[in-house]
Amino acid sequence: MKRLFIALLVVFAVLFTAACGITEEIEAALSMDGDGDNSVESTAAESVEEHSLMSEQGESSETVSEESSGESSGESSVDISDSSAEEDDILTDGDYGYTLDNGMATIVKYSGQGGAVVLPDTLGGNPVTVIGESAFAGNGDIVEVTVGDDAVKIADNAFKGCAKLAKVSLGNGVAAVSPSAFDGCDSLAAIEVAVANSFFASVDGVLYNYTKTELVRFPEGHSSTEYSVPVGTLKIGESAFRSCSRLESLTLPDGCALSVGSFFHCDNLGSVTLGAEVGEVPENCFFGCVLLEELELTEGVTSLGSYAFFGCVALERISLPSTLTAIADNSFECCSALEKIEAEGEFAEQWYEDTGKKLIENNKKEQ
Repeated sequence: MKRLFIALLVVFAVLFTAACGITEEIEAALSMDGDGDNSVESTAAESVEEHSLMSEQGESSETVSEESSGESSGESSVDISDSSAEEDDILTDGDYGYTLDNGMATIVKYSGQGGAVVLPDTLGGNPVTVIGESAFAGNGDIVEVTVGDDAVKIADNAFKGCAKLAKVSLGNGVAAVSPSAFDGCDSLAAIEVAVANSFFASVDGVLYNYTKTELVRFPEGHSSTEYSVPVGTLKIGESAFRSCSRLESLTLPDGCALSVGSFFHCDNLGSVTLGAEVGEVPENCFFGCVLLEELELTEGVTSLGSYAFFGCVALERISLPSTLTAIADNSFECCSALEKIEAEGEFAEQWYEDTGKKLIENNKKEQ
């Protein structure tokens, strides 16, 4: 029954997305799904996915702690978001295709048999420092990956859509991991980090920065259905919980800031408890959380970004605190079940009078 209910919500989201008047340009840019996922949980939210995050990933393609980002600069001239190499530039060594930049190798292709893969420390006698963009993307045979100590960066979509990948181990030197590096790895249960790594740490298989002040990536296949972010965590990283469909309940500590797409498309996330002093709820933050029914925005929330709650088709109630100073026009676009908005403070109350009431009235007309 629950899956049937999700399916009905998904169908409704698809129909309502079109009714919401998303431009043809956005639809064209976002309708591409490289993973080929046809599961019932893939809603209309996915059609806006790439548009929503494309610009942000262009600006910030590395996820490195503030404390360590300065340490990793200059270690490699290959940018984490560097586009795939020209075919003529690709060299081969065994199962790997690679390019060279100042004597340092970037893995760009893999043709091995999969299984438990230990990435080489050198290719053609050159140290491997970068796992390149989409280098292993779509590989259906890899179940485990060990990244060597000389590797510094894991680029955009490096392991995207590796459906059987269950475990990743990062070596001592890994200093930058793209937010999209493990997108679509829905079997990935744990990301482990070498003890000597001074940029990242792993807590119960969840990737944090070294000081454990930022949650960098919660694996899509993590076994937890309920998760409490530890006290002392100051930030949830960009796309940190993206597509974590097993997750049903989440609790954040006080002072924990959110990022673009932090909970993007968490299809089964029904309960979220925010701590105090969250600050901004950025664009796409809860985009496509189709089972989220209510949310109390705590005191300290200052703004709601574009598409912050887009496609939350089960969201019925939300509270707006007195600390709010800005709400994007499309923050609650396609929240078709929204029927109650509790507003406190001058700005929130005025927004409710000008916009909130109309939103609720339009939802009632559509029902």
